[in-house]
Amino acid sequence: MCDEIDFSDTQIETARFDVDGDGDRDLIIRISGGFWCGSHGCSTDIYLSQDGRLHWAEPPLVTDGPVMTCKDAGKQGLRFVATGPCFIFKRPKSD
Repeated sequence: MCDEIDFSDTQIETARFDVDGDGDRDLIIRISGGFWCGSHGCSTDIYLSQDGRLHWAEPPLVTDGPVMTCKDAGKQGLRFVATGPCFIFKRPKSD
């Protein structure tokens, strides 16, 4: 028998902006609520725009708090204020 999971407090936030500095609007999705969050934050997925399609970017993140763009070794990425470092996302491989 499985326990019932309560998703009633789930919230989904989305933002579209250029994450990797290539001029295309990418997508950030953050899911919050008791099921999606832990001691390090909430589930956050980044999708990079390439060839008119969105592709899931690595690494997957568990973050909290505000987000801003940053640069590391000349590459644009994202910094989540609560976690600190500048995350540079791997571009998806072309099909």
